[in-house]
Amino acid sequence: RANQLAAERSEEADGGEADTTAPQQPKKTKENKAKSAPSLDWPTLLDRTKAVTTAGRYGMLTRSGHSLDGDTLTIYTGNKLAATKLNDATFRPKLVQIVKELTGQELDIVVRPDKKPPQDAQLAEIAAMMGGGEEVKLEDLA
Repeated sequence: RANQLAAERSEEADGGEADTTAPQQPKKTKENKAKSAPSLDWPTLLDRTKAVTTAGRYGMLTRSGHSLDGDTLTIYTGNKLAATKLNDATFRPKLVQIVKELTGQELDIVVRPDKKPPQDAQLAEIAAMMGGGEEVKLEDLA
């Protein structure tokens, strides 16, 4: 450490500056992130799914919640039977194909048997204290 300080002082005395800057990395901007993050139109996915599957599976999918986080689509079915049916070997490839057509890229699809957690952190904390819960929007009930 002492040698390094001495070298920096001698460079400064000679009129040169010590190079203490790190190599520049390209910055991640919202614009770059927006280009890479896929968007998914859930009602369109439901319409396309209705044409390629049974009424039972379509109904399970319509009652399911979903979230898109980066390259992962998580489907919350609310029960184990629906999760099993949506992960079935005959349906899953169709779902993967529909999602790929809608987003333009292949996403990781995770089907979970639990209900979708609330988006709001405070509501999620309350639901955890109460032993679970489901967020209900009045617009969806009308």
